[in-house]
Amino acid sequence: AIDELGNRSIDINVPTLMLDTDEDGIPDDFEMANGLDLNVDDANGDLDGDGISNIDEYTNNSNPQADDYAPVIEVESTLVIDATGLLTPLPTDLALASDGLDGDVAVSHDLDSELLAPGRYTITWTATDSAGNTNSEMQILDVRPLASWQVDQNTGEDNSLTVTLYLNGEAPEYPVIANYTVSGTAINPDDHDAVSGSLTMTEGLNVSLDVAVFADFISESDETVIFTLDSISNAAAGVQFEHTITISELNHAPSVSLTAALDSDTNMPLTLFSMVDGSATITATVSDVDIDDSHSFSWSDDSNLNGSVSGNTYRFDPSLLTAGVYQLMVTATDDAVNPESGTTVITLTVVAQAPSLSDNVDSDGDGISDSDEGLGDSDGDSVPDFADSIDEGNLLAMYPTGGEPVEGAWFMETQPGLSLKLNVFASASGEYSPLLETEDIVDANEVDLSDVGFVYEGGLFDFVVSELPVPGDTVLIVLPQLSPIPADAVYRKEIGGQWFDYAEDGRNTISSAPGMQGVCPPPGSDDYMTGLNEGDYCVQLGIQDGGANDADGIADGTILDPGGVAVKAAVPPSATDASGHYFHYKNASAGGTVGWPLLLMLVAGMCIRKGRRCHKTLLD
Repeated sequence: AIDELGNRSIDINVPTLMLDTDEDGIPDDFEMANGLDLNVDDANGDLDGDGISNIDEYTNNSNPQADDYAPVIEVESTLVIDATGLLTPLPTDLALASDGLDGDVAVSHDLDSELLAPGRYTITWTATDSAGNTNSEMQILDVRPLASWQVDQNTGEDNSLTVTLYLNGEAPEYPVIANYTVSGTAINPDDHDAVSGSLTMTEGLNVSLDVAVFADFISESDETVIFTLDSISNAAAGVQFEHTITISELNHAPSVSLTAALDSDTNMPLTLFSMVDGSATITATVSDVDIDDSHSFSWSDDSNLNGSVSGNTYRFDPSLLTAGVYQLMVTATDDAVNPESGTTVITLTVVAQAPSLSDNVDSDGDGISDSDEGLGDSDGDSVPDFADSIDEGNLLAMYPTGGEPVEGAWFMETQPGLSLKLNVFASASGEYSPLLETEDIVDANEVDLSDVGFVYEGGLFDFVVSELPVPGDTVLIVLPQLSPIPADAVYRKEIGGQWFDYAEDGRNTISSAPGMQGVCPPPGSDDYMTGLNEGDYCVQLGIQDGGANDADGIADGTILDPGGVAVKAAVPPSATDASGHYFHYKNASAGGTVGWPLLLMLVAGMCIRKGRRCHKTLLD
């Protein structure tokens, strides 16, 4: 352009965008559009209070007048924790979220449960502020299982035996490598061939090593071989981090186990029989660390199974029996100069008609249909496979076919290497569970054997512990309680129809731990404190084989124990109708007397609380 004086000029249109009157780095048009001051350096201010400066809002092309920034989540991308039991509560401090405007913000996860079995979890953590801004972060959480040796063993010379290390759940990553040292009073190579080393588990829940024990032809006192777990990868050391083998020149008691099967299908172990089945055979199998011993068998048939004995076999015909529960005991005795014996039991249920199993039903929730699992009892715990989701012998599910519990909770537990099974009352209940209602305590003739005058709100338990390597030892059993231990509680036991308080001494103990409903520390944990402590959810019994609390009364490698935590019942006055007639009904829980409306409420409450059927169906 040329002005009136003839001067030439260039008209340059400078956009408002480029103007920054206060030179604070924020263009004037952005300040005007968003309520900022053109004449004041407010770059570091925070107009909307969301924790983001005005100049950063401009740089990020966000709105300085509204909170449009999501909370920040602080979380470790990969975290490893050790299991505290079969289930481990999700730690409360794994993820934290904060927002510039709202401050601390709640953060949530996408897990189905906050009770975690050992394994690997991919967690999405999410936080949302009051303005609706949402942020998410991923985390890999590894819960390492606990590794424990089996219970201690005894052996003689010139023998071989197996030592097993168990995990209490799947490892988040394999291999699991366990490093151990061998010590003790026995000497390698004079007495044994065990050496320090490592065990590698590439899958599954256990790994074993064989130990040879040599005969040195020298008379000597007992010697020991001790395995100590020093370190382990992808798992953590559990309570039983040492295992002791005691080598003795004395005679040892044999261990005996029982399996039952139809003669027409000897490959499928059974504990549930139909009256239309053909003949069946129960076979006793003996394990004896004194390898030169021979054995004789004595069978006890107090429940009138009415079979025939031939050595280590017992043959019976279900079609000749009435529907009910039958328990058979066998004692194996060796032929040593000072003979020793071992005993075990098998509990069988006979029904009029076998249950019909569906292709479309998975009663135990293990991902396999009932028809595929079938009526067999692969692990011999008196729970048919279709109702048994676990293979670990030291566990019994209290709610095997659904009901109240969170998945993975509510397990009775004993030490690794031992076997838990249902006892007679538990088998007769039809629930496939060691957990009983008081009304289940009846004999074969339906005569009430319940503990009159006591209330069992925490539950009654009926079980067998077998496969003790050392007869006479004390074993630990953990019983999750349905409700917190009340004040003035006692542990009551039933033997032969008689109830009494649990006998405590140096070999028989009672302790409890806080735990939580359905979730308890493992047997032997330091969390257990002596006594029944009010408010605790977990009871641990130490029962001596053959002691006062063992129903069979013999140190034979098998413990039978019906019982539970109880308090004395308060007996309410009897109810009367309008004519003054009394209504006396026995309260199945209290053993007292209650009016029928209260009785109905008690029964209904029990069913709701326990998530179980209120009547037995298996034997009907």
